[in-house]
Amino acid sequence: KILSSLPDRVCAAAAARTVNEMRSRVRERTGLTCSAGLAPNFLLAKIASDARKPDGQYLVSPSNDAVNHFLHPLPVRKVGGIGRVRDKILGAFGIKNVKDLYRERALVRLLFKEASASFLLRASVGCSSSDSGESDDGPQKGIGKERTFRAGQSWAETVSRLEDIALGLSEAMQKKELWARTVTVKAKLHTFDVVNRSRSVPRGVFLQSAQDLAAHATSILDE
Repeated sequence: KILSSLPDRVCAAAAARTVNEMRSRVRERTGLTCSAGLAPNFLLAKIASDARKPDGQYLVSPSNDAVNHFLHPLPVRKVGGIGRVRDKILGAFGIKNVKDLYRERALVRLLFKEASASFLLRASVGCSSSDSGESDDGPQKGIGKERTFRAGQSWAETVSRLEDIALGLSEAMQKKELWARTVTVKAKLHTFDVVNRSRSVPRGVFLQSAQDLAAHATSILDE
């Protein structure tokens, strides 16, 4: 109630100072830089954070004009959930940036199934699934956990961290009643290059326990 009674610019300034302090603490404790996005929802915040990598922050004000000014010039591929396949389909019809996506919303309805079209149209106006409580595009296809590793960690320390990650991931999978056939280890290097390694289990075998997830992840990392 106190925040709602303050002008938007005052709240934005306070949020910016808080996030800047958080980034400073991360740098002091780990020696790593990080970027941050402040926006009305997760979709916009993620894009804003990416726009200021590796060491900055970006604020998107909670107004239609501010959201459109930030979002519409961007290539559609900048929107999380729009991968190579969707980008290729959209590009074939001249839809290159988010403004095109909004302008051709009737065409988008014809090109994609209802769930995908709904996701794309929400994205074109800066709305994420968190705004509506809906999933972005049908059944959940993957789930993951990420952690930052300190430089110079021993193999034993690395394995211990992987086991912690596997435990948290297993608990999340159990809550959502998810089982896995493929385990992927993703490593983001200090250069911001990303390396992925995956392993699938035989047909009919499914993984959910922390022990199984940790074993596969450790084996992949050791290759």
